[in-house]
Amino acid sequence: MLSQRAKVLLLGLLVAGFGPAYPDARAETATAAEPELKTLEFFLEGFRIRKKHISMEGPQEKKPIKSALPKSDSTVWVRSMAVEMLDENREPISSEFLCHAWLTFQSPESGGMLSVSQGTEVVMLPEGFAFPVPNTAESRVMLIGMVENNNYDVIDQKAIMKYTIGYYSDEEAREFEIKGLKALNMVARPDAPAVHPKQPIMQGLNAHHWLVPPGRHTYTSSIVRPQFQTPGNPLGIGDNTRIHYMRVHLHGYGESVSLVDKTTGEKLWTGYAKNSETIRHLLHSDFYSDVEGIPLHRDHQYELEVVYNNPTSEPVDAMGAFRAYVTGDLAARRIRPGSPRSHH
Repeated sequence: MLSQRAKVLLLGLLVAGFGPAYPDARAETATAAEPELKTLEFFLEGFRIRKKHISMEGPQEKKPIKSALPKSDSTVWVRSMAVEMLDENREPISSEFLCHAWLTFQSPESGGMLSVSQGTEVVMLPEGFAFPVPNTAESRVMLIGMVENNNYDVIDQKAIMKYTIGYYSDEEAREFEIKGLKALNMVARPDAPAVHPKQPIMQGLNAHHWLVPPGRHTYTSSIVRPQFQTPGNPLGIGDNTRIHYMRVHLHGYGESVSLVDKTTGEKLWTGYAKNSETIRHLLHSDFYSDVEGIPLHRDHQYELEVVYNNPTSEPVDAMGAFRAYVTGDLAARRIRPGSPRSHH
């Protein structure tokens, strides 16, 4: 069962966070009541923080979980995931130590991940939708987590990530006609100094992990998917692709991310973040969730607009992205030989 804190987080998801541009359509489109979510709990252990670690550079742990999933040679339809930060006694600690946590799978046919990060420790997909994870002999299913420490020079903190995963069985998903969502990560790569200038990136692409100088700055970046090579269609999308869920991914001192249709000039949705007033810590970040969804057009160009406000006297690391989940077509993967995969 969900812990009390996870229940509170999930309740908060249901009453807040919907974007103003596209109203929630669930009341009009929902059909028969869905079955109650089953839950799985996992503990990702072994984290130890002994010094400062900026985002994307702290200790990381992995855990295969395929053998713990119900009913092999089937599909687990994941609708929710909550991650809590605990100490070695499994007591809650601050989410400021969470960088990101993933449920990820790879099979011969496909791959993807459901993820949370600091500011959004719970994901609940809209009613009627789920993230299908194949539990077949050929698939790999992993939990991957990373911690960070932006605030303390002297520290010795052990940490555990508690994952609570809400899912439907394959039979339930088919009976209630649950629609599968695919991951579409939209990542900003602005013209800005990279955190690691010598880190190899794909030819012609700026770094996705950059430095923000003191003060308030706005960055714009055309959205491309470097693992897809589709002329005239940098997102690699089909005619019927729609976003049904997306959440903001920012680092501390990030203020907002906007999705802009460059072809029409329309700002489709903006997600905002709330920062702590005393330390570098994202307290909350917005999400979009809607049954109807935002349509993406294969012949349109899209960009992200990312805002950071750095109150310190030194540059800070930054990322800006939407972790989106879509229905419809995505182009077949075509990776250029020898091209390094980008690390998000």
